[in-house]
Amino acid sequence: MAKFLIYGQEINVAYLIYKGVKKNTPYYQRRVPLALVARIGKQVIKQKLDKKDGPFARQAVNLAAWHDHLFALMIADPNIVLPADKKAAEGLLFTYGLKPGDGQVKLTALQNGGSEFTDQPQLIEFEADYLEMQERGTLTDTERLAMQALHNPLPVMCSELWEVYLKDEQRNDKWIKKHKAYFDRFIQVVGDLPVETLSIEVARSYRDERERLKRKSETIQKEIKFIKAVINKGMRELGINARNPFDGVRANKLGKDTVKRETLNTAGLKEVIAVCKEKGDDLALILLLIAFTGARLGEIIGLRLQDVRLTGKVPSIHIREYGSRTLKTSNSARELPIHPSVLPFVREQCKAVTKEKKKVLFPRYADGKSMPSSDTASATLNKRLKAMITEKHITNHCFRHTLEDRMRNADITKDRRDEFLGHAKQDSGDNYGEGRALEFKRRDLLKAMPASLG
Repeated sequence: MAKFLIYGQEINVAYLIYKGVKKNTPYYQRRVPLALVARIGKQVIKQKLDKKDGPFARQAVNLAAWHDHLFALMIADPNIVLPADKKAAEGLLFTYGLKPGDGQVKLTALQNGGSEFTDQPQLIEFEADYLEMQERGTLTDTERLAMQALHNPLPVMCSELWEVYLKDEQRNDKWIKKHKAYFDRFIQVVGDLPVETLSIEVARSYRDERERLKRKSETIQKEIKFIKAVINKGMRELGINARNPFDGVRANKLGKDTVKRETLNTAGLKEVIAVCKEKGDDLALILLLIAFTGARLGEIIGLRLQDVRLTGKVPSIHIREYGSRTLKTSNSARELPIHPSVLPFVREQCKAVTKEKKKVLFPRYADGKSMPSSDTASATLNKRLKAMITEKHITNHCFRHTLEDRMRNADITKDRRDEFLGHAKQDSGDNYGEGRALEFKRRDLLKAMPASLG
């Protein structure tokens, strides 16, 4: 138990302890009720706490609350077990050709083809082995749980839904890691409860906790949408007839706490372009390409040499998927013209990486096979931008919004803006030929970003 002195009053936080040599690593730790030790498989629950999930005291209180709830449910209902124990029991049944609930299946006399009549011939082998081990006193918790599951299918726990959700989903490791964190956080806040016991109050408690931590409403809504999708698919695949607890639950401040996106005016844009051209390194080129194409950071740093075409009437870059590198949407794949003022820097970068026998344009952040390191690149570029522009909170993504605004102000139609920025399906080539489409894009780009900017 941790003790805090706040305004002269001592506050005790149950189950929160600090460990390590310097006693500065926070843990949630508590004993398992004696009646549940055999079912949970441990006497003590210990979990390291992370500061990104909010104050440690608050985390300990939340974890204690849902463990109290889970323990109460398990004591009241012997069918509730931990997913790992449940898998072991189901695996044992599988070796006998059985599955949970098969103990409720009975055959008619015509269906039974055995020499000795029984309306449950599928259970003979398992029950015989079970009785033999029971007589010898060698029954394990797994065998007991398997017998229980055979006649009364065990409740599905929330943590089991993740594996069900991933079935038939073509996702890369980075996506899985990121989105599993959303679902793990949900379980950490509300508890690993039986799916059928989830309620709208549970869903609201998750939303309220995220709002209490002052997360942006759009972030909370994105998390809610994803958790809802996991639960929906899990219920559908596992035949659970219950209402999704997140139906109708929304972030309270959705749309009200959105920060207005920043863009650069012509003077600011000129200033950044001039500084980038003066520096002339790979980071400067990344910023220039984003500014003059409106492409996303990951789309630029993921370019390979084969995606860059420097010959022909309209030099261009081709944004596309390869290996385990994916794009944000199916419409993101596109070919974009290289602005004349940026072309010399692209040529120099291509020569430099070719000399180093690299196959990517920005080897600092990409290898030509996997996802580029967008987070690392973003932090480095934003730090550089902060030194250039102090009066606004400008990030590398602001250049994408700036180009979109300049295109709008240049009377470029929405469908052509969307196609350029990767919002719309890239099908204009069907209308007037791929080469012609690239020329149109080049005209639009020069109209929005004239040579005078460079």
